[in-house]
Amino acid sequence: MANGPRLWLVLNPSCEEVSRLASEGLDRPLTRPERWAVRLHTLYCSACRRFRRQAAFLRRALRRLAADPAGPPLPPEVRDRVLRQMRGGA
Repeated sequence: MANGPRLWLVLNPSCEEVSRLASEGLDRPLTRPERWAVRLHTLYCSACRRFRRQAAFLRRALRRLAADPAGPPLPPEVRDRVLRQMRGGA
């Protein structure tokens, strides 16, 4: 039974640990226990689930951009909105 608490910690990581693993999972294959920990945690944690989806979305977008850096230009209103957000405006 001594392994019970240790197993619980491995399978129930903190949000900080899950976000780190989710980020690392984009760059390297996670181990089976790491994958299970992330999956189990994101079953009940909507913030980590959202972070994982957003990280994957950004990764796909950056890969697409790298594949075609001259892609279609942004419409002026979108470009202006992005610039405002980057500057901290509303």
